[in-house]
Amino acid sequence: MDFARIYTPACFRVHQGGTAGLMRLISIVTNARALGLLFFLFAISLLTPAPAGAQELSIWTYPSGGFVDLEGPTSLRGVTPVPLPQRLHGRYRVHVTLPGYEDRVGAIELRSRDDRLTLLPDISSLRVERFFKSLLVPGSGQVSGHRKTAGLIWGGASIGYGATSLVLDRRYQDRHDIYQEARGVLEEAALSGEVSNEDLALLVDTVFSLEIQSNAARRDRNLALYVTGGLWAANLIDAVFFHSGLDLNRGNDNVILIGMNRKTPLRRALRSALFPGMGQAYTGRNWRAVLYAGAAIATGSTALHSHADFQEEGDRADILNRERTELENASLLTPELAADLDRRLTRSANDRSDAYDRRNIWAIATGAIWAASILDAVFLSEPSATAPGDTGPELGFLTTPTGTNGVGVRLAF
Repeated sequence: MDFARIYTPACFRVHQGGTAGLMRLISIVTNARALGLLFFLFAISLLTPAPAGAQELSIWTYPSGGFVDLEGPTSLRGVTPVPLPQRLHGRYRVHVTLPGYEDRVGAIELRSRDDRLTLLPDISSLRVERFFKSLLVPGSGQVSGHRKTAGLIWGGASIGYGATSLVLDRRYQDRHDIYQEARGVLEEAALSGEVSNEDLALLVDTVFSLEIQSNAARRDRNLALYVTGGLWAANLIDAVFFHSGLDLNRGNDNVILIGMNRKTPLRRALRSALFPGMGQAYTGRNWRAVLYAGAAIATGSTALHSHADFQEEGDRADILNRERTELENASLLTPELAADLDRRLTRSANDRSDAYDRRNIWAIATGAIWAASILDAVFLSEPSATAPGDTGPELGFLTTPTGTNGVGVRLAF
């Protein structure tokens, strides 16, 4: 437990001018002379007057101890409570982090009025901005929201499948053009009457074979497009609904309170349910997130490829049966061609059965990886409750947003 983040970060308070409040810690790591240093700092704090022009607006988090990063006309960083100087007027992007809690990202606008810094009511969660960024380039909305690993996974998966769709579309166009050209040659040969029955039968067989290849290429292209669209849509859902905006409350005129949400098991599970690895990326297990996502993409792609083979063999059997019927109706079915069609039909039935088994195996493997990602996110990806460097007690000056000075002790466990 980290008392500096969960409870009031003050063990000693010094009241000056009747003013008291939560105190900000400027830490000094405790050592063997901590006791003497404590009394020394306490004596100094009694003699230190409150600074003139104390600030009247500050950012707090609940729980306390969140790290605030303001980016705008000027920049400001600090651990809450963070006093806001009056020079901070304008629009600012706010990023708040606290170990064990969701990051808060949004925008606020500050104005200096009557020698006081005030917060304008128009607070933005930047959801629209993240939506359009992820709509144009998958994953960019997550990156702008300080979720780089999630953005990398969404971007890599979506763009990878999108590029594959373009390649498969080009292959389909080429095969379709060849098929249409062969079909035209067949029609001309049938009308001319100058081609022997044997050659005409072989030409018919060639046209049907090219139709099988064209249909298979079209199916592969469409399947890749469907997956790309699904990933793109899931990427938009993640960018808009699975990212915390600012949750601001004005307890009084002096405090901007930002509520923080814990990274609960349910929130982690929902993210991994949307796509494997997202729950791990949510808690900072980046390598595990990439491994889960990569494994799911690999097995899922293999399952989809096997499913395409399964459908292709079914389509092949239908076209071969249709070819046999047309050849018989035109009295072009020779014994040799009939035997060849029978062999191809038998081979297609066997290949269809093998593709069916492969598809089911890889689909089960993908589902197992998806389930493992969810279970890992719930039981094995508990976020760290302390920040790096929280190694023990700390001692130091404390300052309130209104300028009160004091001495305090910060305990981190």
